Amino acid sequence: MNDAHWDVIVVGAGIAGMSAAQVVAEAGLSCIAFDKLFPGGQIVNLPHIANLPGIPKETSGAEVSGVLLESIMDLGVEIAYGEVEAIEPGKPQLVRTAGRELTADAVIIATGKSAGKLDFDEASEFLGRGLSECASCDGPMYSGKRAVVVGSDEWAAQETIELAQFADVVTLISPATPRWSTFRAKQLSDASGIEVREGVSVVALRGDSVLERLELSDGSVIDAAGVFPYVGKSPNSGVLPRVATDEGVIGVDSSMATTSPGVFAAGDVREGAAEYVAAAIGDGLTAGRRAAEFLRSSQ
Repeated sequence: MNDAHWDVIVVGAGIAGMSAAQVVAEAGLSCIAFDKLFPGGQIVNLPHIANLPGIPKETSGAEVSGVLLESIMDLGVEIAYGEVEAIEPGKPQLVRTAGRELTADAVIIATGKSAGKLDFDEASEFLGRGLSECASCDGPMYSGKRAVVVGSDEWAAQETIELAQFADVVTLISPATPRWSTFRAKQLSDASGIEVREGVSVVALRGDSVLERLELSDGSVIDAAGVFPYVGKSPNSGVLPRVATDEGVIGVDSSMATTSPGVFAAGDVREGAAEYVAAAIGDGLTAGRRAAEFLRSSQ
């Protein structure tokens, strides 16, 4: 191996990507994992991790990602910071970043999804003025105020519960049929200061210098100081569009293999992802194992 060639390159060092890198390194293969921000991905913002068997409920996302990061670095995985711009499949696979070109015998794409966003142009005007992407980060700003969370998945439900520790009232708006677990539904029901509205969406944000109210699709208005969108998340599959479906997710088989030989995908970027931490870990383990098997069979 030289600096430019690796057995496996992992694109995205979130939970799925780091899990894949661990299996690859344990197989005795050289591995580098790229992330454009920091290892761990979006879960580092979660103060509590749920649905991860064997982990105490008070364990934070930062703690889980920290343990995994230390483990893979001890195994010799190199962590690189920078955005991968493109993957060119072939023998070898070519991976381009802003400042480097690397090759590998196999690539695992674990780039996840983008942060949530509201689907109208003027929404971005309120970023930092009432529009936020992290309830656990910005929650204290809304102490004694009313806030709104928009989303229908487990993540939205969990962030609503976290936000309720700070805000006076939290309204969870679920535009689609809720997909959160029964456990989360009970938490939402039992918590004080949380109200859930289903089948409506946010169509406008209003306020002078900061957010003051939200207009909903049913014509109603909610006075609120903050809104946290967990809708409109799109898969980060642009590094290799040819393996993506019409919906933008990466199509894989049961072994996390894409239609391009030697290219695998894991976590929320892949088609059919369950979008749970435990599922992301399982995806990563499967993709890493399959990548190692691919390299052995290619020798």
